[in-house]
Amino acid sequence: MAVTEAGAVLTEAHRTAQLGILESLLRSFEKEWTDEVAFDPAAFASWVAEQAPEVASAYRLSAETAQRYYERFREAEGVQDPFTSVILDPLDPWAWSESVTRWGPSYVTALVEDGLAEEAAARRSLVALSLDATRTSMAGGRTALAALMQAEPRRVRWARIARARCCAFCAMLASRGPVYSSAWAAGAGRHWHRGCKCTVEPYFGRGRYRLHPTSQQYATMWDNLEYANLNAFRRELEQQRRKEDEAGEGDA
Repeated sequence: MAVTEAGAVLTEAHRTAQLGILESLLRSFEKEWTDEVAFDPAAFASWVAEQAPEVASAYRLSAETAQRYYERFREAEGVQDPFTSVILDPLDPWAWSESVTRWGPSYVTALVEDGLAEEAAARRSLVALSLDATRTSMAGGRTALAALMQAEPRRVRWARIARARCCAFCAMLASRGPVYSSAWAAGAGRHWHRGCKCTVEPYFGRGRYRLHPTSQQYATMWDNLEYANLNAFRRELEQQRRKEDEAGEGDA
């Protein structure tokens, strides 16, 4: 969590806004999806052509949202240096269209030939496309934040902000707080896995940083492990989530 209460509120609002952009995109995916799209190459190509501009738009909105958040956040955290905005290149819809052809009818047909029911195979294709679009669209905000932090005259450190039901690797990164010196170290690049909904929070070195509540839970869990490593942490996380599910407390 940020140093100031105002900063913490802004970070949570930013995370919620990014998820809202993503959810709107995925609703569009779901609305236009049919079994014909999953199995017919022409229908699939048409569906991708319709959705690609939506993915590009979500990328742009994500970047714009991140830039507004960063400007307000640094003010809340007491940064006096002038703010330098950034302009990102737009996402090329054609490039995204090309990248997701592997999840099309040939993929679905192969699943069916391996014994999966047609309905389940079609659903798996949509899930794969949605996971891919999640990483692509949220890259807008992540790339914008990376560029903004790079433009700062002072050193900025990063903390990963993960959701309650993230994977064990993301939870481990989030538990460490603002110890990362770059976007890559905080988990950028290959560590923004398909479907990842994490965001990042900057730390300008002013005052005592407080972990985000979810990150604090992960940090406490890690500290309580007898032998702290990722596999042990993953097992502990899975066990806790099973207990929450049994008690009806799971957070999707």
